[in-house]
Amino acid sequence: MALIARITNDQAAALDRLGDDLGSLSAPASPTLLEIDSPRAALQLLSHEIARVKSSLSLLAPGDAYPVLAPALRRPAAAGLVLELYSVDEVDLGFAPVEHIGESTVTWPGTPLVAVLDERSAVIAGRSGAEVAGHWSTSPVFVATARAVLGAFGAGGRS
Repeated sequence: MALIARITNDQAAALDRLGDDLGSLSAPASPTLLEIDSPRAALQLLSHEIARVKSSLSLLAPGDAYPVLAPALRRPAAAGLVLELYSVDEVDLGFAPVEHIGESTVTWPGTPLVAVLDERSAVIAGRSGAEVAGHWSTSPVFVATARAVLGAFGAGGRS
């Protein structure tokens, strides 16, 4: 048990350092759009973005993505930031609730992966089997679109 506590503590400290380092990097002045073309790219990008969250995160992800994202999600959960976590699958993180949204009438290519991070960036993607396709952007229009997509799925209770 002591080993698990130590590993958890070390991971949390590393994520805090990563968040601080990423926060000090300047963002481009103009909106950016990046294609996501693999599950690994999607999860790494989300982990880095979650480490930078300062106020809020809304995330709709496949159930099996949450264990991978859990180390990054612990920091904002522990800091008391606004976390809206959703999945089409049943998920039990243990440290933050994940709302099960069930089946949707929304037509989507595969399983949805949608995130809005601090209302400053967003991910809109879908996973079909072992393939992930989508985009990440800092465009305000893209962020608003991601927020609307979350609402269409019955997620993203904030307006």
